[in-house]
Amino acid sequence: MNKTNTIYGTKDLYLASFLMTRGMKLIEVEKSGSIATFIFESKKEIGKVVISFYNNKELVNANKLISSIRDLKSLVHNL
Repeated sequence: MNKTNTIYGTKDLYLASFLMTRGMKLIEVEKSGSIATFIFESKKEIGKVVISFYNNKELVNANKLISSIRDLKSLVHNL
C-alpha cells in the first residue's frame, strides 16, 4: 500500500474483485510478465475493507463479485 494514501495496489485477483464490488475505483492494471498488479484509487476506508476481506467479515453481492472477477480476468488477458 502506498503510504501517501493516493493509490492502493494488489496482485490478488480476488481481493481486487472484492474491492471493485465494494465500489473502489480501478485506475490502472500494470502487467509484468504473467503478473498483474491492480491499482486502485485509495480512499480513507480501503485499509479497513482489505482487512475485512481477509477476516471474512464482509458480505457482498455474489453476482457482482463474479462479474468483477470475469472483468478483471478479461482485462488482464487483453493486456
